[in-house]
Amino acid sequence: MKKLITGIVISMLMLLLAVNVFAEKGSPNNKPHSDCNGYASQHMPMQQNNMEHLREILELTDSQMEKIADIRYAVEKDLIKLRNELQNENLEMRHLIDKEQLNKAQIIAKMKKMESIRDRMQDKRFEKRIKTIEVLTEEQVKEMMNMRHCMKPRMENMKQRK
Repeated sequence: MKKLITGIVISMLMLLLAVNVFAEKGSPNNKPHSDCNGYASQHMPMQQNNMEHLREILELTDSQMEKIADIRYAVEKDLIKLRNELQNENLEMRHLIDKEQLNKAQIIAKMKKMESIRDRMQDKRFEKRIKTIEVLTEEQVKEMMNMRHCMKPRMENMKQRK
């Protein structure tokens, strides 16, 4: 019996070790493209420092930085309002669901309104992206797209960890 338990414990430890080794190596599909210039290995800074990081990589001018900052400010201001609106609708939805008598029509209408707000938020994000690209030169756009391509495997790994 002791030999059986010892064998099981050793097998479990070997399996655990193999899983750890595989997890450290990662998937071969997550290798960065050869054009990545080290983007994938760089740690992307948080939103505050992200503009300085972009300035360095894309070699943005002061004028471009100012225009992009204005675009981000305007869009973020709208997004804050939309997030608050969505939170209020979410609160109202919970209130509708907590009632003894569920009103299916009201709940569906509330869901549609919340989806509309989410769609508007997504539109604002795309608006920011498009307006930012309009500020960049053709070469900067290519560099930014290359950077996004190189960061994609890392972002997918981050999503999988959640």
